[in-house]
Amino acid sequence: MRSDRGRVVVGVGGSLGSLAALRAAVDDARAGGRVLVAVTAWEPPEGEALYARNPDAAWAAYHEGRARDLLDRAVQEALGGSPKDIAVRKLVLLGKAGPVLCTVADRPQDLLVVGARGRAGLRYAATCTGAHGAPS
Repeated sequence: MRSDRGRVVVGVGGSLGSLAALRAAVDDARAGGRVLVAVTAWEPPEGEALYARNPDAAWAAYHEGRARDLLDRAVQEALGGSPKDIAVRKLVLLGKAGPVLCTVADRPQDLLVVGARGRAGLRYAATCTGAHGAPS
């Protein structure tokens, strides 16, 4: 896989839309000879401000582990496991999904794929806009 072709970055949250986005992202990665980067973002349940005041490494590891389990289950459910014919990278990152995805899909050649919320379909984002603007 040539890195100069960019990557296909896909947001995975476990919803039906994100599972469809994951399947479409695999197809795009195969077609373009790109690396697939599957990303799950997680946030502290009580919010960033409270967590910042009282950080707890064990608590954070627990929630990060839950996010990792969600990503692994989604890959299994949507694809039957990690594809063997393309390079796949799975990331679990702390933060809001939109800004996290825009941070990961930071190269001009990258393709960002997200599931549409509340209705069937996918969205492909050419770029992330603004300070932390992301397609919704």
